[in-house]
Amino acid sequence: MAAIPFILLFVVGLLLSIIFGITNIVLAFQESIGWGFLVLLLPFAALAFSIKFWHRKWVRRSFLYNVGGVVAAFLSAIGMSLTLPALLQQADRARLAQQDAFYAETWEETAFEPDSQTAIVPTTAEAPEPFYAGVSSAMAAAELTQTAQSSADWTEVADNWERAIAMMASVPAEHPQFEVAQTKVSEYEKNLAYAAQNSQR
Repeated sequence: MAAIPFILLFVVGLLLSIIFGITNIVLAFQESIGWGFLVLLLPFAALAFSIKFWHRKWVRRSFLYNVGGVVAAFLSAIGMSLTLPALLQQADRARLAQQDAFYAETWEETAFEPDSQTAIVPTTAEAPEPFYAGVSSAMAAAELTQTAQSSADWTEVADNWERAIAMMASVPAEHPQFEVAQTKVSEYEKNLAYAAQNSQR
């Protein structure tokens, strides 16, 4: 992941800052109790102490490592903030890809082969079987989400989620997948809100 180097740099920088910040306090107490409490309690006292005793190797070294750690942690935090949107988008796409696989599995599990004892009620284009139509629209929305970039793309994704919600909401109570359909309505509404938000960017 792109964020791992930034996370490692942040951890290293933070540790350097803490360790050598404490070292600077210890050196100040070794100089005098007054300097120790000043460095411990006042933010800029550490800078004043380091400047005054810059000629001492450990004072100089602890100050430089402390500043270096702060700078490293700060720069890595900026890097993480820049990569965070891309990471969130990848996570959303991965989540929707998992949903896509679930929809396909649901389709396979709910499909059946007709036999002599099964009464088949034909459907028409005007009155499609609502559960399967909802799954189909949801799969289309999930697939489009993986490549959506523009506002028009996200609008098309949102339209598919709206169709999927409408189809699942119309599944009758006697349908064998009625409970699944009701659960999917809530899930699809969250996906619709996400797509609608992206379509307004």
